[in-house]
Amino acid sequence: MWPYHPELLAKPVPRYTSYPPATEFTSGVGVNQQVEALNAIEAGTPFSIYVHIPYCNSICWYCGCNTGLAAKEHRLQTYLEALEAEITLVGKLMGGRGKLERIAFGGGSP
Repeated sequence: MWPYHPELLAKPVPRYTSYPPATEFTSGVGVNQQVEALNAIEAGTPFSIYVHIPYCNSICWYCGCNTGLAAKEHRLQTYLEALEAEITLVGKLMGGRGKLERIAFGGGSP
């Protein structure tokens, strides 16, 4: 179970919009560039993260998020396991140098 840190949710964050937008994605940025960027983070550098949960209990008629109905529990569980593995990997690469100041969640229904 993940620990709960209410201080990370205390500051309002802007509504998530992809930056750069998906139309600007290229194959020129990959694993090597991500590792280089994470290795370049200096001690105490503040950063924020956005966590997207792409599954909902029901689909809202007004929703503009990329999401799907979580009709099968294993889909959500598999996604959460992959998300936890990615967080662990990125955390190891950062080596505790940065300082997480904000976290925002989006995508799925609460």
